[in-house]
Amino acid sequence: MAINRKHNQPTSKLGRDDRRLGILLILPVVLFMLFLVAYPLYNLFSLSTQNFNMLTQKTKFVGLLNFQRVLAGDDFWQSLWRTLMYAVGTLIPCAVLGTLFAVLLNKDIPARSFVRSFVIFPYIIPMVVSCAIFRYLFNDLVGILDHYAVCLGLAGNTLNLFGRTDLAMIGVILVSVWKYTPMIMIAVLGKLQTISCDYYEAAQVDGANQWQQFRHITFPFILPPLIVVMLMRFIFLFNKWDIIYLLTGGGPLNATATLPMKLYGEAFSSYNLGKAAALGVIMFVLLLASSKFYYKMNDIAERRL
Repeated sequence: MAINRKHNQPTSKLGRDDRRLGILLILPVVLFMLFLVAYPLYNLFSLSTQNFNMLTQKTKFVGLLNFQRVLAGDDFWQSLWRTLMYAVGTLIPCAVLGTLFAVLLNKDIPARSFVRSFVIFPYIIPMVVSCAIFRYLFNDLVGILDHYAVCLGLAGNTLNLFGRTDLAMIGVILVSVWKYTPMIMIAVLGKLQTISCDYYEAAQVDGANQWQQFRHITFPFILPPLIVVMLMRFIFLFNKWDIIYLLTGGGPLNATATLPMKLYGEAFSSYNLGKAAALGVIMFVLLLASSKFYYKMNDIAERRL
């Protein structure tokens, strides 16, 4: 026992030194994250329980009154529905098209490098430029796509994609799908290039066709990274408001007004920072719940491999 104690003392001391070194190395990152994330979150939760007057700079503690005001309004539930419609309506086509393009570009096709560069081009274009282009293309007076929509019988005198309450959200979703599909395509393509060719050769020997190879080999491998990138895209789209603001401004008649736009209006138009903070907390909780769901799905996908 004495011999073992003597041998364990240097090891134990070395382990303590390693732990101290590890703590010292990670401490700056922890402090930075506390400053960057924890402190703003604390301010958000604190402000959501107060009635803050921007003119007098005075605050009054109101508890959960701001949350009651937000949840009691019909405009909140309508904005939440439009937010989910925009996020899910953009995410699913992006995932399907991104996966399809990735599978095609993973094959040995002519001018593959050029096609890859061309496909990611929409993601490179600045947001303001993209929105200006589509507003011009679908302009009810000079828009060429609006003109062809009339010629094809899709509309009467004009399509007016971003000016109609029944089409404005569809127009915003179409532009978002065009803009964000390359991001998912890049993530899936990167995973496809790590799959060994031996799996496909063995499947071909067993007589599997292209669909069976995709279903039993390709899809299980790309599913975990696809779920993660879809989670990130969902959070991104749920908080997205610039593309909607640039295309429709939330109109017509609030047909495309989402929760981020409502939060912006409460904070900087109505100057009701307490209510805006309460809305931000609700959005944070909703995204936290969706993140847990996505990670659970990711665990299920990884166990299938």
